[in-house]
Amino acid sequence: MKIYGLKEKIAEVDSCSELIIDRQKWLSGIMAKSFDKRDRKTARECLDLIAEYDRINQMLESHQSVFNPEIPTVFLDSWFLEDLIKHLTPGEDEEVSYITGQSINNLMIPYRICDVTLESQSTVFAKGTAKSCMNVLIEINRRGFKLLIMAHSHPGRGPGATSPSSIDTGYLGTIQKAGADVLGIIVTRDGHVGFFSVFNDFDIVIQGKGAENVVKYGHVCKISLPCENKNKKNWLCR
Repeated sequence: MKIYGLKEKIAEVDSCSELIIDRQKWLSGIMAKSFDKRDRKTARECLDLIAEYDRINQMLESHQSVFNPEIPTVFLDSWFLEDLIKHLTPGEDEEVSYITGQSINNLMIPYRICDVTLESQSTVFAKGTAKSCMNVLIEINRRGFKLLIMAHSHPGRGPGATSPSSIDTGYLGTIQKAGADVLGIIVTRDGHVGFFSVFNDFDIVIQGKGAENVVKYGHVCKISLPCENKNKKNWLCR
């Protein structure tokens, strides 16, 4: 699994661009019918998805180098990863979330965090209830998406704290062995994000400011978190 630096780029993929255009046309048709029926909620959801596809297309057009079309490429932005860290570290105990988003061919753009109800939780362990996990997966599937990432927090600080445990690799390995292209993510409270996989290869692209690769750990990046010290001039803390 490779993690590209912020200046690395992936190729524009014609097939992806064509699919994006087709989906936008389809969503525009649904949105028009929703307006006719005065269904503002559905129209709003369609408009949000059309805007998201625009963002995906812009990312594709702004990248020129080649990626392997046989390997899933995960497009992440530093702002989303910052939000994910905050979401998974509200307290001292571990937290678990599922992540979904757009998936076009082998291009994956995660952006929606889905909570699961926890059965047990401590500073070093968290387990979702079987019912909650199933309900989240059903809802993801009902809306036409698929699970892209299983994320949780770890105690400790530094890049080494993002290393997966045997429980982490065992659980993700079972999911991947069943045929799912699902990536594992572990975050820490000091802004480190670790990516891991058991059987599947992934290419990872992180876009945006405030993220850097941790060279010694090829699977880890460091996200600059907002500074809580108001006396500091720079709003980002490293």
